[in-house]
Order: sequence, then structure tokens, then C-alpha cells
Amino acid sequence: MDLKFLPLSVECTDGPPPDVESLPHPLCAPGFDGYHSNSWPRVDLWGTLPTGQRATVHVHGCFPYFYARPLEEDAEAVRAFSVDPNLRSICKRTAEGLDEMLRNGDGAHGTGDARVRSVTVATLTPFYGYHPEPLPFLRVALYRARDVVRAAKLLLDEGCCKYQGRALRLQPYESHVNAHMKFFADVGAGALRPRQRRAAEGGGEVGDLAVADEVGGEREERAVRGSEAARARAERRRQLDEA
Repeated sequence: MDLKFLPLSVECTDGPPPDVESLPHPLCAPGFDGYHSNSWPRVDLWGTLPTGQRATVHVHGCFPYFYARPLEEDAEAVRAFSVDPNLRSICKRTAEGLDEMLRNGDGAHGTGDARVRSVTVATLTPFYGYHPEPLPFLRVALYRARDVVRAAKLLLDEGCCKYQGRALRLQPYESHVNAHMKFFADVGAGALRPRQRRAAEGGGEVGDLAVADEVGGEREERAVRGSEAARARAERRRQLDEA
């Protein structure tokens, strides 16, 4: 049968990972096999079925994240970010150092669930100032939304990895954006469109309707598509004006 669902509100929370067989991506991010956590972020969409019955869709895989880059005055680190082998090494060391600092900050002394899911490279164009081409950033993904502000402060104030014998301090970006805003920025307002999905054989709970891929990083692609569409509209207007 078809299950139809109308979302009315959204709430960001956390809980255990979903069933492994239903995951579109592994429990650990590729290349970060040792970073496992039993606490996963979850977006709950609250709404109704066509019958009027209240229901909830649990969306997994929306891991909280922010971006980071060297301070502009640290010319040596900025140059290091332009070399790909350096970036791969910095990603690994930043993940290791930040994860340890976040765990130790809770008095766990490096034990228990991982706090960092992954640190990868994202190519983005800074919002402020003039930049003729995109620049490499670190994309820091975490397991707990409440760790975002603290992780950003650790990267800026203390540095979480060593580079040429010194702590590499990084300027965080978008760490002030809360989980709700990130979800809608990445997924779009269409997240609250009516949903329809064919139920598996034997039925299933409504709460298991949606299991999402990891989101984030798609905004750049959508921005490119949006700018192309805007240029096409401008060209059509110009042709109409000339006609």
C-alpha cells in the first residue's frame, strides 16, 4: 500500500542509529572507521496521515557540521591548505585531535562514543570580500549538535592538530547556524512537502518511512544550478525586450 504523510512541524533530536539494513550509508563515514557512536542526530517531522491520524517520520543522516579555514593572517597555513596532500593529512589529524578534546572535556578521558564523524575537504567561495575562485575548507561533521559551538571554539582558540610543530588554529564558519536552519538550508523548504512512499512487504511503522542520506555540501551544486537558471531567465527577458 501507499503511505502518505503531510509534515506540519520539525524537531531536531538524537537517539540510537537506525537499523543497519535500512541505512543508505555506513555507521562510520568512509575513511573514519574508528569513529563510531551509539548516539545519532535525528530530525523528526511531525504531521498527519490522510485519515487524520498523527504520525512522525524520523530522518536519519543529517549530521551537524560546520566549516573551518586557517586565519587569514596565518599565511603559512593558508599556503598549506592549497596543497592537496597537506589537506588530507590535516583532515585526519584534526579529526583525531578534536575528537579527543571533546571526549576529554566530558571527563571521559578519550573513552566512549566518538564525537567527530568526519573531517573532509569542501571547496567553497567565502561570502565576505572578493574571491575570484573557490577555496578549500574543512567540513567538520559531528554526532551531536550540542558539540558544534564547543568544537568551533576549540579549533579557533586552541587548535586541534599540529602543523610544523605548532597548533594550527582554524577560523570556523557557519557554526552559529542551528540544526533546524541547517536542515532546511541543505534539504530545502520542500522538506515540508507532502510525502508519499510505498510501504515494504508486510507493512511497517510510519516512523520508519524516511531514512535520508547524509546531507550538506549540496548547497554549492544547487547554487550553481540556481545561477544558471537566473542567467537563462535574464536572457529570455532580453530576447523579449528586443522583440
